Amino acid sequence: MANKPHYLELDKSAMGELSQFMHRMALKKKWRARRRASAVYSSYKYRMAGQIAQELGCSVVSVYDWLKRYKQHGLAGIADKTPPTKLTPQQVDEIMKISGWSSAYRSGKDRQKAWSFRRITQWIKDNWNITISYERVRQMVHKKLSE
Repeated sequence: MANKPHYLELDKSAMGELSQFMHRMALKKKWRARRRASAVYSSYKYRMAGQIAQELGCSVVSVYDWLKRYKQHGLAGIADKTPPTKLTPQQVDEIMKISGWSSAYRSGKDRQKAWSFRRITQWIKDNWNITISYERVRQMVHKKLSE
């Protein structure tokens, strides 16, 4: 991809917000979000995408993506997106039903038909876009079964 100019025009208030965002991300040690903000800031300073990528140690495509996300969504577009890590009680109940663990536990048999914890983990990721560890799923199922 050629290093075509791709500058952002930011007013003083947007620059102030960007500067504060970069500072907050540094304090929170969210280096990826800070790097994306640095790319936006560098673009405002009339640097080309290739120069920005080289300075930040990333690809030119990433720089273009970050600039596009900032143009479309502002700071929210370059902030880290953290999926929820906790499941609601309703979600836990649904997992217990579909995985077969409730019926397997009540009947005392057919435990082989119940889903594995890894399968449950993958189902949660696929259906609710929640990243949760295999161990956390195991703990959740055993806690629910002991209630």
